[in-house]
Amino acid sequence: MTPSEPGYTEVLGGRMADAADDVRDMGRRVEEVLTRDPRDHHYAGTKMAYALRRAIEILVYADWSEDELLELVRDARQTALRHAAELRRECKECRS
Repeated sequence: MTPSEPGYTEVLGGRMADAADDVRDMGRRVEEVLTRDPRDHHYAGTKMAYALRRAIEILVYADWSEDELLELVRDARQTALRHAAELRRECKECRS
């Protein structure tokens, strides 16, 4: 390898940066659409699924194990379920 040729870590870093850019882009798209139509959850879900895939790629490049990834997903799911339940309770109280 010559000094001008990128090594493995530089190429891997570039791929991670590209994936991070995709995650940011999906976040911007979701924000724009939900600002116009807060009920477009399907669109948000599909874009965030793509962002999640790219984020997982970054974590795998960073040597996260499958067990660590699954624990992260489980924790995120439990947090979201708890937040959704709290929101339902708050909205129900507002209607009463």
